[in-house]
Amino acid sequence: MRQGSEILVVDDEANICFILDQLLTDEGHAVTTASSGEAAFELYQEHHYPLLIIDIRLPGMSGLELLAKIKQINPDAQVVVMTSHASFDYAAEALRSGAYEFLLKPFDNLELVTATIARATEKIEIIEGNKALVEKLKHDASELEDINKVLMDLSIRDGLTGLFNHRYVNAYLQTELARARRHEKIFSVLFLDIDKFKRYNDSYGHTQGDALLREFSLVIKGCMRDSDLAARYGGEEFLLVLPETSKPAAEKLAEFVRHSVEQHKFSGADATTTVSIGVSTYPHDAIDSLGIIKAADEAMYLVKSAGGNKVALASAI
Repeated sequence: MRQGSEILVVDDEANICFILDQLLTDEGHAVTTASSGEAAFELYQEHHYPLLIIDIRLPGMSGLELLAKIKQINPDAQVVVMTSHASFDYAAEALRSGAYEFLLKPFDNLELVTATIARATEKIEIIEGNKALVEKLKHDASELEDINKVLMDLSIRDGLTGLFNHRYVNAYLQTELARARRHEKIFSVLFLDIDKFKRYNDSYGHTQGDALLREFSLVIKGCMRDSDLAARYGGEEFLLVLPETSKPAAEKLAEFVRHSVEQHKFSGADATTTVSIGVSTYPHDAIDSLGIIKAADEAMYLVKSAGGNKVALASAI
């Protein structure tokens, strides 16, 4: 499960600082607060917070001025600005100046706040991961060409769920396959399909369906290990790649995911949401990436045809 970020909250309204402090601390983040731009900048010079939440209207140094100073020091710092409807134009200016996102005050929906911060945190992880990957490439020239093809594609995330997308997971599987062949390792793939999702869309509408997909992605990310990769493969289909994972271990994780989804109370849903999962393992079920996906997909389809909410192994086809 993802670790929280260090967050600096800057607002001259004590109640706003208190709300964000309590809300984000409960989400696992380490929160520091400041009541002015000057105080915040002094704190930032002592410690470069990866994520800041800044009110645009501040006494003295404005939020936009503070944003500019922060970006001069660290262009990769993620800044979420807060604004009211009356100063919405300032939010647009902040986005042009490099802010990640904006939040409207007062907060009518605290879930929107936590979701925005979760996305910003994930972007920080991507940036840090890419930096670490570049360092790794300096010491492993043999993988440079394959990984660079992935890094050159800036559109590696699904816009709805924030998970990796179809293109990225296919490229990642090629790299994982080459690594497994070279070092005689195994890996497994889970193919997930949300049961009766079309019926849910028809009943509640596509907006609520999109919300369920986003929430579903958070549930499966909460089940993953640090070494695993999750992607939205298309529609209500998801793919998990589990490096160096045997089929029994992959089946155990798949059951954990299935149970977690079944037990989760999805917002807006008046019935239990379930998932069908197929499991395949390299090299036992296939020796190429498309074959591995196909084996897991076919196993999942058999489960879905039998009513869903189960895990099936490719060897059982």
